[in-house]
Amino acid sequence: MNTLEAAKILTSLRKLLELEGENKFKLRALELAEENLKSTEIELIEFISLVESKQVSGIGTQLLKDLKEIENTKTLKAYQNLKNVYTDSIFELFKIRGLGASKIKTLFDNLQVNSIEKLKLAIAEKTIHNLKGFGDKSIASIEENINFLETWKGYFCIDVHEIAIDNIISKLGPFVQTSGTSKTKEEVFNKIELEAEENKRDEILIHLKEKLFKEKFEAEDKELITFNFKDLPVELRFVKKLDALATSDNQKLVGILHTHTTYSDGQHSIEEMANACISKGYSYLGITDHSKTAAYAGGLSEDKLKLQGLEIDELNEKLKPFKILKGIESDILNDGELDYPDKVLEKLDFVIASIHSGFNISKKQMTERITKAIKNPFTSILGHPTGRLLLKRPEYEVYMEEVINTAIEYNKIIELNSNPKRLDISWNWLKKYKDSPLKIVITPDAHSISQIDYVKYGQLLAEKAQFSNDKIVNYGSLNDFLKNVNEN
Repeated sequence: MNTLEAAKILTSLRKLLELEGENKFKLRALELAEENLKSTEIELIEFISLVESKQVSGIGTQLLKDLKEIENTKTLKAYQNLKNVYTDSIFELFKIRGLGASKIKTLFDNLQVNSIEKLKLAIAEKTIHNLKGFGDKSIASIEENINFLETWKGYFCIDVHEIAIDNIISKLGPFVQTSGTSKTKEEVFNKIELEAEENKRDEILIHLKEKLFKEKFEAEDKELITFNFKDLPVELRFVKKLDALATSDNQKLVGILHTHTTYSDGQHSIEEMANACISKGYSYLGITDHSKTAAYAGGLSEDKLKLQGLEIDELNEKLKPFKILKGIESDILNDGELDYPDKVLEKLDFVIASIHSGFNISKKQMTERITKAIKNPFTSILGHPTGRLLLKRPEYEVYMEEVINTAIEYNKIIELNSNPKRLDISWNWLKKYKDSPLKIVITPDAHSISQIDYVKYGQLLAEKAQFSNDKIVNYGSLNDFLKNVNEN
């Protein structure tokens, strides 16, 4: 049992406890423990040892007891008891936007709805219309979101894809390499594609059966083997000769920008994030916790932002020559203004302006809202410009050409947010504008140390778009970045 598997159990338990009306403090403690487990990716027994030796914080007595139970029994009795009531299919409903725990509980208690299929039936039979909180507009939105989920059913994000590829290739050695979309890279995938030379077939089969799998293959013929790896479909095709492996000419990022800390909804302190960046060879770090409008994410009041600035000053003295920049991810309000006054923004090194709410407005209104924020003299970077969450939420309606052209006109930077659930701005837009003066920044949108490495996904897609390194502002030095920020 490893920490990722344990985190999945805690995530499932937390969702079921939400249905039971558990207090928010216990739910938040579980959520933090999940994030902690996901960030380590080690054997659970090793993680438990780190907690007991005080090398890992944030895990209380009860949670430690739960982790030991998971290590010993591969599950939790409390989780199994609740799952027996609601069944596994209840988790499908949590994927539907607009359905929180309260509404799911209402559906379950009144209509015994515990799956998407039963929800669709309740909508078709109009029994859902009798429930409080399910008006015509709400139901229409739920139907739209179900359709979106079903369109992308069976797809998975780039992080899942790349981790699986690394796992498979590490076990099969030099015999295989990526092909198809696994080679050219996409934002989401519905299979892993590999190829191998046909004269290595017997060796590969031995490796597959001895090192990777014990179950039978789904299909096996002369040209193709198909199988599942950790529930992901894999196609291994045999060819006469493998192509020479392409080498990437992408240089390493110099600085990491768009990171969250314990000041808002991040998992690690400023110093911990800085030391992680130093250990990875970066020269500077931009801290951009959530702004005051994002209360749900612990957004910073003006006083708290000032306090954070003082801590950054102290750390910059301590960590020289490494540099920590003072920034903020400021919410773009409905009227296009940022959510701090100019006297606050002017004291920061840079500002990322992002939309986190108010998606359901017209295309024209959204475009006007975003372009107004771009024109704000204190906006440095437009964050995740379409607001999409891959496989979960479509992008909002906006005239992207106008947004990008406004950024170019006002010499502003657009973010390529490398969080695998965002990858926003899309590589397709970068390819379209690769010969323009558009400048971008590749960021991890990191909420923990492990997420700093998300930048590699953005780099893969910027390379796919053939976007010039010269126009990626954090491929340059700190001075180059600050020059780009101050030119607007």
